[in-house]
Amino acid sequence: MQMACKVARRFLCGVALKIAEGVWNYIQKYVIDKKTGEWIEDISPDNTTKPNQALAHAWKCPYHNGRMCIEMVHRLSAVS
Repeated sequence: MQMACKVARRFLCGVALKIAEGVWNYIQKYVIDKKTGEWIEDISPDNTTKPNQALAHAWKCPYHNGRMCIEMVHRLSAVS
């Protein structure tokens, strides 16, 4: 039973990592503004940017983007 749990845990970690890689690839392709590096908040279902939206505002402070990146580096370095 213990071996089955270890195998299941490794499999699930692998699946979760693949999902995270897919999300990160999507973010790099559609969410990050190529000119400023800021993340685009509102994207249409067809992956186009909605016009006239602010890239940074009171509800989306650079702190949140920076904190997320620090957390991702921390978590991904533990996996690799």
